[in-house]
Amino acid sequence: MIRYKIYLLINDLRRVPDLPNICVVTIFVADMETAKDFYETKLGFVMQKEYSKEIIQLQQEGIAVILQKCEINSDIQYGTQATTVIALQSLDIEKTIEEYKQKEIPLIFDTPQKCPPGYFTAIKDPFGNVLEVIQFD
Repeated sequence: MIRYKIYLLINDLRRVPDLPNICVVTIFVADMETAKDFYETKLGFVMQKEYSKEIIQLQQEGIAVILQKCEINSDIQYGTQATTVIALQSLDIEKTIEEYKQKEIPLIFDTPQKCPPGYFTAIKDPFGNVLEVIQFD
């Protein structure tokens, strides 16, 4: 009887309310070879799986990050147009900015910007997608 009650208690603890759960983030790119170079060589991601010539998964804990081929580059005006932005974490934002400058990654801010959780900058990939880079306090 005690084992049964413990089992019920554990099962109750495992139940999660029916809330949205982000499980995949897709980054649309107009050229897969350029995307591989940018995300792997310049940003340091590892290609985990190539599903086809048009879909590649980056190695990432927790959430699947997909590069998917599209036809047209984005022309988002960061901060003025509605969009979704992915944030990468940095342990030293100033060092990260200098590395991005050396790798000729387009920076939206070339100095750290203060934000509530710490400091950030933003970059653009070759397709116009914006990625933020955050250093938490």
